[in-house]
Amino acid sequence: MEPVLKSLESNDPKRISIYNHLGSLHENLKDSSIAMTYYEKIIEIQLNFLPSHHLDLTVYYIKIGSIHQILKDYCASLLNFQKDIEIGEKSFRRNHSDLSTSQEKTGKTLQSVKAYLSVLEYLKSIFEIDQQLSTLSQTDSVMLQEKIVVIYDKMK
Repeated sequence: MEPVLKSLESNDPKRISIYNHLGSLHENLKDSSIAMTYYEKIIEIQLNFLPSHHLDLTVYYIKIGSIHQILKDYCASLLNFQKDIEIGEKSFRRNHSDLSTSQEKTGKTLQSVKAYLSVLEYLKSIFEIDQQLSTLSQTDSVMLQEKIVVIYDKMK
């Protein structure tokens, strides 16, 4: 791998695939910090060729946000999930199912830091999106409503 990387310019798009494989490998080995470094390098390279709101970036913002969440760095996690949501809102309709997924990750992170009012906003947004798209089964809808009730109870 090393000779191949040395033969490529530092911002060569061919590095993206290599960094992605290395990041995934380190993630599977539970070496989150090194995995995150590779994902950050991917974003750096992509930003040389893609607009800052391109959907390809969201994959790595989510991966980095998830790693920060595992490392309990909730502020950094939220920043990355928020970048994902911002790109999604520019690229999709506001009620797209991918936005619902991103908002769910953000809500879980906010719950970790006990920002319950913000969690409620995200859960309600997820519920509205899924209602408009009819993507929730009856069971999922009930579970989401139960999550909202649990958050209300925690706020008491």
